[in-house]
Amino acid sequence: MYTLRVFQLCAKASKVMLLSIAIGGSAVAAPVIASYDFTGAPQSTTGTGSGNEWVFADQNGSAQTATVTTWADVGPDELEKATLHQLADLRNAGLGSCNSLETDCLTKGNIRAITESNGKDWILIMFSEAVNLTDFTLAPDLGMKKNPQSQFIDTTYFTGFINDSDDLLGASYSDLTARFGLTSHTADGYGKTAVPVTINANTVAGGEVWGNTILIGGDTAAASGAERILLQGFTTVVPVPPAIWLFMSALGVLAGKRRTAG
Repeated sequence: MYTLRVFQLCAKASKVMLLSIAIGGSAVAAPVIASYDFTGAPQSTTGTGSGNEWVFADQNGSAQTATVTTWADVGPDELEKATLHQLADLRNAGLGSCNSLETDCLTKGNIRAITESNGKDWILIMFSEAVNLTDFTLAPDLGMKKNPQSQFIDTTYFTGFINDSDDLLGASYSDLTARFGLTSHTADGYGKTAVPVTINANTVAGGEVWGNTILIGGDTAAASGAERILLQGFTTVVPVPPAIWLFMSALGVLAGKRRTAG
């Protein structure tokens, strides 16, 4: 009898909780879609040189943020901090990188993109919470010439969880997978293009890609040619909290038992 009473009280509490969510916080149960425009102004910036950091706010108004830094492999498979840039050329705009092997980054637009010449550049995004890393948009850096040429836009990227961007300092590519547990993905086959390409991380992986971190660079295995890429935007999804579904499932079971008993 006591066990049955406790069960009934728990069921009642669950109903009250769900009712309060439905009345006062229905948005809590809906997936949160956050979108970031990396062609616009960041919410805040830290530093102006190597290792600078930009924070972008969600365009949809949630409290989620995206913290962006840039890194480069300029030595024997070892990452160092680089300088984050925001470029605008004749037709495309987005985030790029300038590493320690590159000079005159403020006057030579094409070496401020994510490139594989004079070191290999990477853009790191860390989100303020664990999310489904849904999709991101890359644009070819067409340069500031009167007749801009299409560029390769293939990409290799790593996804997963890290605690702090500074953890990457001095890391090798094997460290990314073995030490940090990041997963490597490659999206290619786009060839040369003059227009932006949106890459769905879930489609590439064949399932949902979760994490608070994504490290985006040119295709490490591409035989077609070096990429010159700009990162334009990103979309993430935070689904309905699992606890809500557990409550709803439990209520469904209780309702079935009650109908059977009646």
